[in-house]
Order: sequence, then structure tokens, then C-alpha cells
Amino acid sequence: MSHRKRIILLALVLLTSVLVGCAAHRVPTDAKTLAMQVVDKIASGNCDEAVGSFDAKMKTDVSAGTLSEEWQQITKAYGAYKGETFVRTRKKQKYDIVLIDCRFAQGSAYIVVAVDPQKQVAGFNIYAKH
Repeated sequence: MSHRKRIILLALVLLTSVLVGCAAHRVPTDAKTLAMQVVDKIASGNCDEAVGSFDAKMKTDVSAGTLSEEWQQITKAYGAYKGETFVRTRKKQKYDIVLIDCRFAQGSAYIVVAVDPQKQVAGFNIYAKH
């Protein structure tokens, strides 16, 4: 293979890697998608990635370890996470509030995620359903 062809091939491989990397780190454009991705990351044990979607105050207030501990308490009480049954969104002041009704093996809980205008998580709460 000629030197020129090797350089072109290398450039194509690097460009493909950059494009794939950019697509993998794309920020969702809507609050519902972002909130569901955060819940999926937490449920799959990727709390560090979930915290990456938090705004500065949330990152200060809630560590990945704390988030993991809270999730473990919920799964201990309600069993394995099975997914969401419905998702609703509403606007409150400048925030998009996303209510996710989550199913677990032995029950369900609400997860409420507040998303700011910069598409960062500004609030995250888990409420047991009674």
C-alpha cells in the first residue's frame, strides 16, 4: 500500500472515531429523553455517567456514591428494576419536570427529574408509591 493511501486510510479511521465519539456523547434535546437516560444509567450501575448530566449544584449535593446507595435502597425494598410504565412532563417556572412511573419486581416508585434550560438535571427525587 502506498504512503498516500495509508495516510488517507488513517485519516478516515480517525474521522470515523471522532464522529462515533461525538454521537455517543450527544446531549438530548428534550427533557423527557434526558430524564429517561439518567434513570437508565442509574439502573444499570453507571451512576458516574448519570451525575455527568447534573448541573453544578446537583454535582455538589449528590455524588455518584450517594446516588448508587439510594438506588440500592429502592431495589432492596422493591426488587429489580423492570422499566417505566409512563412518563409525563410539565413546565414549572424555567424547569421541565419529568415524572417517571417506574416498575420494580415487587412494586413501583415515582422518579421526578427537574431539567433546566441548559438541559442539565437540576433535581432528582425518588418517591415510593403507596
